[in-house]
Amino acid sequence: MLFTMVISQKWKKLANSLRLRFAMRISDVDPQKAQEEFEKALLADGGIFEDASDDALIQYMDISFSFGQEAYSNFRGNTLSQLLFGNDPANNPSYLCSTLFYQLYNTGDPRTFMIGRCYYDELMSATSTDNRIDLTEEMLAQDIEFQPRDPGAYSWEPWPSGYDSDLLKEMAETNPSFSSSVARETAPKLANNFLKGDNPGVVMTVAEVKFLLAEAKLKGWNAGNLPVEDLYEQGVRAAIDFLTNNYDCAPVSNDDFNSFMTNIHIGYTNEQKKEAINTQAWILHLTNPAEGWANVRRSGYPKLKSPAEYGFGQFLTGGQEIPVRLCYPVLESSYNKASYEEALSRMGGTDSWYTPVWWDK
Repeated sequence: MLFTMVISQKWKKLANSLRLRFAMRISDVDPQKAQEEFEKALLADGGIFEDASDDALIQYMDISFSFGQEAYSNFRGNTLSQLLFGNDPANNPSYLCSTLFYQLYNTGDPRTFMIGRCYYDELMSATSTDNRIDLTEEMLAQDIEFQPRDPGAYSWEPWPSGYDSDLLKEMAETNPSFSSSVARETAPKLANNFLKGDNPGVVMTVAEVKFLLAEAKLKGWNAGNLPVEDLYEQGVRAAIDFLTNNYDCAPVSNDDFNSFMTNIHIGYTNEQKKEAINTQAWILHLTNPAEGWANVRRSGYPKLKSPAEYGFGQFLTGGQEIPVRLCYPVLESSYNKASYEEALSRMGGTDSWYTPVWWDK
């Protein structure tokens, strides 16, 4: 009976915390309704997420990834990790885009090399990351330039300048096939920790709740007694600890954390504070990309540039800008013709990637 009550309380906390998310989602299109629902959620039975033990995560099994479509249909493993692992990891690994890498690197974020590593992938297995050779520490020790890929760029264009690796030279003594001169390897890739089949699926975390409370407080809503600055700091701390607790990343000491916080000061104006809060939320949502995309559209932060602005031409969608909605499935016009046409009439008659959804103001 006690176990049932505990589980019930956790579901209530999740429901109330999700209500915070969706209230904030409509805060620009219906501020009064948003504030009303947000404040009701805070007072609702069960409360909201308070610490990491409340995080709502999907537990997956450790499914071995492999070439082909078979692994993609095995829903017991984390499909986001499978997607990031790719069909041909030795030739098509997941690079960190320069936008994310420089946001982390230039602010001294302790997550920089938790999330991004530089690997020599010539011998990477088709089913695991076991054979990767990690060159990150050598690059840091030798002060080699990291060269992340811009959004829209190929891994080879422009071709990175690279360097001669002492580590690979030593390994080449026993394996002549190793080349010590590496270039593409200077582009940071997603760390192995994020490519595991048993990584958790993220529904919601206490870190997100802290950021939502911080922005609500910024708006002047009743969001508790803590100031915006404290909620922001708690959110960043929880976001870092989330990687330690769930992705086998090294813990970050209080001294290192406090030093980092001086680099990401929340700012002085409301707009500066809103940008700081939602930039950190964007980093948090690396493991929950659908919510990351939604929050960028809702908040407008961080300010992202399209591949076209980096000089890499058009998107596959045929346009120059970052898409702001998903188009309807191809068969929707046949299966649900009346509703499909009614929806199109409210969007100007075109099922476009670039027509904002109703809450995106």
